[in-house]
Amino acid sequence: MGGRAGFGNGALASHRGVSVWKVGGKFALLKEVWQKGGNFQAFTEAVMSTQQVIDESVGATQQSEAERIFERLGPFFDEERMRIARLLASKPDSELFGQTEYELRDRVHHLGAKSLEAAADERQKKGGYEGASLVCPHCQQDARFVNRRPKRATTLLGSIRFRRPYDHCARCGRGLFPWDQTLGVDGRGFTPAAQELVRPSNKWRCPMGAAAWRNSSA
Repeated sequence: MGGRAGFGNGALASHRGVSVWKVGGKFALLKEVWQKGGNFQAFTEAVMSTQQVIDESVGATQQSEAERIFERLGPFFDEERMRIARLLASKPDSELFGQTEYELRDRVHHLGAKSLEAAADERQKKGGYEGASLVCPHCQQDARFVNRRPKRATTLLGSIRFRRPYDHCARCGRGLFPWDQTLGVDGRGFTPAAQELVRPSNKWRCPMGAAAWRNSSA
């Protein structure tokens, strides 16, 4: 029976008492910075320290994947860089800050969402699914890989769309998307960071959280 490789837990790095997960870390770190009184210098230093840990821990396999993602994102980043440049160039001095900061944030979020989308898609190109099977959690029989099917997910940075494996159990007739569970995507299509943001306890603390919470509750 063919096996499936999942994602490991992100290694934890710390800097001056502010912790950050290598996977999904900036949101967790920023939240902790808020709780510690908003020391954004510590936030910046911690992010830089964590990035160095990530760079040093990338092996040959991860480097190959990184290069594929880099090539895939190249044309999109070039186009988006020009959009950002035009946005900034179009603003008079009195409007360079303020509302422009929000517009620029949206463009950067869009870049981040595209990066997540590319990474999720590239993971599926490793192969190893054809002819593989996994144990059906409902009847404990083999569920066979059928194909890859599209998934739309809501991330902290915006909506993304990618393809993931679909398995079918002939015994009980159920369809399975095991990678959704591996990624931590819930039934609403929210990633772990988005789930944190839309928790009812957080909805008034962050405007984005309030809006997403209202949409998910509608």
